[in-house]
This record gives sequence, structure tokens and C-alpha cells, in this order.
Amino acid sequence: MKGKNVKGRTGPGGMDAEHICGIMGEAPTQPRWNGAVQPSLYGDEYLNGIASVQRRSLHIPATLHRKLSILAGASNGKVTLEGFINHLVSRHLEEYRETAEMILEESLPGRT
Repeated sequence: MKGKNVKGRTGPGGMDAEHICGIMGEAPTQPRWNGAVQPSLYGDEYLNGIASVQRRSLHIPATLHRKLSILAGASNGKVTLEGFINHLVSRHLEEYRETAEMILEESLPGRT
């Protein structure tokens, strides 16, 4: 892992960043298709919002925010940026479900 102040950084449950990166470096549980996706399929998958349950602040760099806003805007007002990001994160966690569960188990032993 590279970047400012990365050395010695620990994640949830005291795991170091390198250990988490090692686990996350595994292949996804569902194979990715690296080709282009038809815009209608992309819209069906990502441009259907998820209702917000709780509001918290999260910093997103301006360049990434702009790209995400443009993509969410492709829904013609049917999806908020928040709903779009929630869906992306939910899909990521589902795709890497086994890996995420391993990290959570190490971080929160005995969780239910």
C-alpha cells in the first residue's frame, strides 16, 4: 500500500493495512467481465436507487465526485448521487462477500 502516512496504519480491529490489502488482493467471488456493458444494462443495474436510511458525511475527491455525478445523472433524475454510491458499494460488498466476511470475522470475532 502506498501513500502518505500508510506505514503503520491499522484498519478495523487493529489489522494492518498490508494484511487487509493481501486479503483484498484475492480474485472476486464472481468473475468480472472486462468488456463494455450496454448502457441499458448498466442503467438497469446501477441507475435504480437505494433509499437512504441514515445520513453521514463522507469526503469524495472533486474529480471522482464529478464523474459519479455524471453517471448518476444518466438516470434522468430517477437516482440521487447518494443512491448511486450506495448501490455501487452494495454491489462491491456482494462481489467480494467472502473476502469482506473474512475481514469482518478477524476484526469482530464472534459477530452475528
